Amino acid sequence: MKTQTKLLIMDMLFEGGRGFVAATIIVYLLSKGLTLGDIALLKLVQTSTVLIGEVPTGMVSDLFGHKRSLILSALMAMIAYIFFGLGESMPILIAAEVFNALCLCFWSGAYEAFSIRKAKLQDNPTKMTKFFHLNSSFNSG
Repeated sequence: MKTQTKLLIMDMLFEGGRGFVAATIIVYLLSKGLTLGDIALLKLVQTSTVLIGEVPTGMVSDLFGHKRSLILSALMAMIAYIFFGLGESMPILIAAEVFNALCLCFWSGAYEAFSIRKAKLQDNPTKMTKFFHLNSSFNSG
């Protein structure tokens, strides 16, 4: 299988998993007895964490490697989903949202940089544009 195909599949799995969670998380949290106000607070925590965490996680990715950042992203997602599954209190659910946001931060940028290097796209702007257009097409739904 071509490197570009593997990279596209990797991102589709990541985005597909995130899409499923995004589509079901509100109903899931409501079923746990949270109010819409509680859920809004959780989403505010997620958004704030992304805003605060984007630059530092990008620096970690640049310093220690994009592949390691992607692995950290997957680890953060696993921790977040465990906390969501086991969480019965707001502090645990807040921690879940922080880990969920860190998952996004570690993935953001690292995937693109990793893909460019792995697929050797840096010297071919046309090929790079085509790759990321295709990637966007698969993950925009």
